[in-house]
Amino acid sequence: MLKHVYKYLVLLFFLVLITSCITNQPTNRNSFSKQERFKEAMEHEFDKTHDKKLGYIPTDRLLKALNYYKEQSLLKGKTSPAFADIEWKERGPNNIGGRTRAILFLSATKVLAAGVTGGLWKTDDITASNPFWKQVDTFALSTINVSCIAQDPNSSSTLYLGTGEAFGNLDATVGSGIYKSTDGGISWSVLTSTQFTGPSSDFSYVASILVTGNGDVYAATKGYYCNSKGGLMKSTDGGSNWSRVIGTDGTGGCGTGADLQGRNLAENNAGDLFFTSAYPSGHIYISNKATHGTNVGNSGNWADITPSGSWERIEMGVSKKSGSGVLFVACEGSGSNDVTGLFLVKIREPIGQVELYQQYAIKEVTQEQGHIRVVRLGMIW
Repeated sequence: MLKHVYKYLVLLFFLVLITSCITNQPTNRNSFSKQERFKEAMEHEFDKTHDKKLGYIPTDRLLKALNYYKEQSLLKGKTSPAFADIEWKERGPNNIGGRTRAILFLSATKVLAAGVTGGLWKTDDITASNPFWKQVDTFALSTINVSCIAQDPNSSSTLYLGTGEAFGNLDATVGSGIYKSTDGGISWSVLTSTQFTGPSSDFSYVASILVTGNGDVYAATKGYYCNSKGGLMKSTDGGSNWSRVIGTDGTGGCGTGADLQGRNLAENNAGDLFFTSAYPSGHIYISNKATHGTNVGNSGNWADITPSGSWERIEMGVSKKSGSGVLFVACEGSGSNDVTGLFLVKIREPIGQVELYQQYAIKEVTQEQGHIRVVRLGMIW
């Protein structure tokens, strides 16, 4: 009896299995009508392109995307022939060089590269298929946070190096001052007048260094504690002594040092000096060579030429063309991490006054040669 029951159970199992297989076979698409297949295709397309929050396909975005790719295809035509065939190749350092914030060519092949998390590195031949980079021993232990490098235009073997990442992220660390080399970067020593002393120092963070044509050294700096130190510092003796030429010593409290965050430095062909500050209030200053002569760059000899608006960090590029008087300025909007203002500034020589402020749309800036595209700089600049 049990044997017959077992046989029936086995037979029932196979019947169920066969029925299930037949039922789960994929539907033959050819059995669909043309109208059903078209409807299925439309539903599939909708699923891929619609905005789930809106519940429909945002066609305006598609139009913007088409215009963007159209503009991209035109870039080659707007690029100067001298740059049209440039190809970028990664050159290192690949052995933990860190985020590179500064680079200096000592010759056509010898290069220094500085990282805010990797110290200072040197290669003797950047043109090699696989450049070999060696970390400069001075910065292997004393500091790994290098932010800028500058070379004396009157003495190519004299170099200055700033430490401390003034504008980065939450893990940005305080620096250990400004270092100097007089043998082309082989050996370095810290300038004792710039060493960090707590709780804050004029050289806690060194954002930029400039050595002018007459040998003066400028440093755009930021204090450590409530930014109550720093600003624009100047040395006329190779870094042994410094004086503050823009900003006030904020010893009276945090609020008195709010304008001391130095960011960028530059000198044009006429000898005019430019300085930009950053958060909480970005400004652009000029010290005119023709007006101030040998006193150019001294305290009291700077004019504020900031474009109207509310800015924080400001970056600039100064034309070296003789008689040009042009600088480009990228401004971070107040309370934003993005570039919200791009300007061409025309300086009237020799008096050093602003002749023209031309503002550009963020998406595009055209120069005398070449083409610049700015989509979104954010925190990477």
